[in-house]
This record gives sequence, C-alpha cells and structure tokens, in this order.
Amino acid sequence: LVARVPGAEPTGKLTRSVAAAWSALQALEPGALPADPRTLATMIGAPNAGPVNRLVALGLLERVERREVRAPDVFAEHDRTPADRPVEPTPAQRAVIDGVCATLGGFGVHLVHGVTGSGKTEVYLRVIERVLETGQSAVVLVPEIALTPQTAGRFVSRFREHGVAVLHSGLSASARHRQWRAAASGEARVVVGARSAVFAPVRNPGVIVVDEEHDASYKQDQLPRYHARDVAIKRAQLEGCAVLLGSATPSLESWHNAKAGRYRLWTLSERVGSGRLPRVTVVDMARERVAMRAERGRSSEEDAIGPTLAAGLGRALDAGGQAILLLNRRGFASVVVSSDRTSGWKLECERCDATMVVHRGSVREQGGRRYVRCHHCGDERLIPAKCPLTGTPGIELGTGTQRVEEELTRRFGASHGLTPGVGFERVDADTMKRAADYFDVLGRFGRGELRVLLGTQMIAKGLDFPGVSLVGVLSADTALTLPDFRAEERTFQLVAQVAGRAGRGERPGEVIVQTYNPDNPS
Repeated sequence: LVARVPGAEPTGKLTRSVAAAWSALQALEPGALPADPRTLATMIGAPNAGPVNRLVALGLLERVERREVRAPDVFAEHDRTPADRPVEPTPAQRAVIDGVCATLGGFGVHLVHGVTGSGKTEVYLRVIERVLETGQSAVVLVPEIALTPQTAGRFVSRFREHGVAVLHSGLSASARHRQWRAAASGEARVVVGARSAVFAPVRNPGVIVVDEEHDASYKQDQLPRYHARDVAIKRAQLEGCAVLLGSATPSLESWHNAKAGRYRLWTLSERVGSGRLPRVTVVDMARERVAMRAERGRSSEEDAIGPTLAAGLGRALDAGGQAILLLNRRGFASVVVSSDRTSGWKLECERCDATMVVHRGSVREQGGRRYVRCHHCGDERLIPAKCPLTGTPGIELGTGTQRVEEELTRRFGASHGLTPGVGFERVDADTMKRAADYFDVLGRFGRGELRVLLGTQMIAKGLDFPGVSLVGVLSADTALTLPDFRAEERTFQLVAQVAGRAGRGERPGEVIVQTYNPDNPS
C-alpha cells in the first residue's frame, strides 16, 4: 500500500503524467489512502501504476503495510439485535450475583445449581458486567455449536460496546482468525464459544463461565486431549480469577466438590417470570406396544411415537404450541442383522468393527435407497441382500431420526401440515452441515415458522423458546445401553435437560418420556 508523506511537496519539475497524478491526489478524500498502487491509479484516472510508483521514488508517497483479516461475518444478525434490556434479578439471583462478585479479584470456583429456566444466563451477564467495570475481560463456554447463536445473541446485545468474539469449530479459518485476533488485540473483551474458546487470548480475564458444565462435549477426545471445564479451572487458578460453573444437572464430580467445600454452591430452585416447571409423564412402552398391536396390528411395532405421545403432540399443535422431539440416535435404523436368529451375524465396519448404521439416501445422492454408514470412520456401503453366513434375508432393527421423520410426515402431514422443511425440521449431524444451518433452523423455529424440532441431543439443552409446550423423548433408553460407566448419569442429565425446554412461556409445559425401563432410577 502507499500513502502520502506528511508535508511533502514536489521540489523539481514533474513530467506531465506525474504532475497530473499529484494534482489528482490532492483532491482525494482523506480516507482514500492508503491504497495499493493499481487501485490508486484507477482512482485518479491514470492509465497504469507508473505515475504512482514515480511519486514513491520522489519521496512524495511512501509504502506502508497494513494487516487485515477478511472474513464473512457469521454473526452479523446479532449486530441487528436490539439492545438487551436487563431484567431485574429475583432475590435468589441477586444473592448469587452478589456472592460471586464479592470474590472477584481472586481465584475461586462457584457452582450454580439452577433448575432449567431459573435465569442462570442473567446471573452470568450481571457478573460479567461487574468484571468489565473493573477493566477486565471474560470468557464464556457453551457446550454445543447449536447453543452458540442464541447465547451469543444475548451477550452481543448486552456487551456491544465492549466487543464480543465468538469462537467455535463451525467457523471458517478466516472467520476464526478474525475472532481470535479481536480477542488478542483487546477489541473484544468478552469471548463466547465452545470448548476451544477456553484458550482464547483474552487480556486480564476476570471470570470464566462454563455453562452446562456437566456436558460431555467439553471433553476433547483427539489430540490434544483435554476437558474444557478442568482447563478453565486451572487457567483461572493461574490467572487469579473466578470460575462460574452452571448446570441444572451438575456432573457428579462437581457436585461432590461442592458438597466437600472445594467449590461454593449456589442454588436457584424456581423459574423466573411466568414459566413453570412442566408436568412429566413417564410412559411404559412395553404396555404401549401391547395396546398398539391390539388396535392396529403388528405393523404398528415400527412406530416410534406411541399413543400417549401422539395424543400429546396433537393437542400441542391444535393449541398453537410448538414441540421438541428428542431421539439421540441418527440414521434410519441402528443395525442390520440376519433374520435367522441362530446366525448371530450383524453388519459391522471392516475398518473398525463398529456396528454400521442404516441411512436413507436422498434421491440425488443414493437414488433414494438405504445404505449403511460407520459413524466412527465414515465408511459407507450398500446393504447386502442376504446374510453371508446363512443366506437368509437381513432385517433392520432400531429407530433413528430419519425413520421418525418419515413417521411424522405419514401421521401428521395431512392433519397438521408437518412435512420436512415445512412445519418441522430434523436437526442432527447429517442435516446440519454448517454453522449457518443451525442458525437458520433455530431462527425459523424462534419465529414460529416451524412447529416441531426433531433431533438428537444438540436440541436438548440451553435453548430458550417460549412457544414450546410439549417435549417428547422418543427413547429414553438409548444412552442406558452404552458401555459407559456414566450411562445412567448421562441419561438422567439428557432427559432432565430436554424436559426443561418446555413451559418457558405462558403456555403450561408437558413432557412425555417413552421408555422400556420406567423403574430405572435415572
């Protein structure tokens, strides 16, 4: 780039073209420079960059260097968000805010155990306000990319004048560079993001907030392996600042540390505003299946939505409400096995021995046929026609979000206008390819353009939509069968979190949990 040398004037005779270029430069707006020589030549009407380069050689212009990161503004919609008006905290919220702020300026870990809808985010915002008043910065971690747009919107609108950077894996490299540089330069004093944001180069942090601290997605299972919650606590210890952990279903280790006195425990036991905790019904699917077979025959065994949930969904839609349906298993079916029970064969990935999941392909990609995919290595293949051991046909077992998508269209398409993309959307790793896909679907749901969200655990936590009057858990047993010592803990957390999405507005909330293990403690 080139710019004018302050106070420089020509001392000798200039050629006609150079003199014309110098005269044209005097008429430019002050903000037109610096510019690269070719662009500047076009601006002043010169045929090429020769006159500009000659002015540089004469010392009238000088070469300057400027760094600039050009990236699409993924969160431009937040810049149009009206300024967030702080609500008056409840006495319970005020007690937490004052208690945490009293410890600012030194290391300390606080666990906020608040029921869903109890206003934990407002507590975070108030504490960060106090931190920013002291000239320090703040880092806010959220577990899922799906939570980022809604959470970031509140922080951007509240702290617009302080600058907010948003960091997560859904950003392009240039956009991530832009946000990272804003944090490093001090342009952004508040950073909101997923687990990697714990390493954001903010200056002089005063508080690190870890929302939904129990969430498993804070754990990085690839090199470098780390747990963002634990890194946040260690970084706060090194920086000498406070850590604020928040959850409606705290992890057992955080709960133990709070009870043992290592963390300070704060409790928010009631929802704020007009919201009330929803009524929860646990449905025994074994009994539901018996009733369904008696009423409609064995074909009804393929239905994932039982009579109780179907009736509840119909009531919610008829009343003008919205619904969230959770099934934490993507794909069409869970496994392909031999119809001969003595065979014991099931279709597994040849690369990693994991069970391959049945998917339904689009007409363009797979001709509308079903195929199998390994969710570990991504290997795909067509479904074999027969069992390789016995020659008997294979059968598909289990239900995934794609099968439920078909069922919703079949059972509620004509009566309530539920078709994919119109009325409802499926939200899982197969449909949400980019960050913009999440933001678009959540925005349409928030505006009431979509009546139902069907998805995996990415829609189970952190979302705040007042229109949701029904939450349905299609299979609460999915996580119970995993070979994980935390299986029951995570099942309870998932069900409790998704139940908290209902009843946040004027309409009373209802939650229907389908399970084959209704007596399980979780």
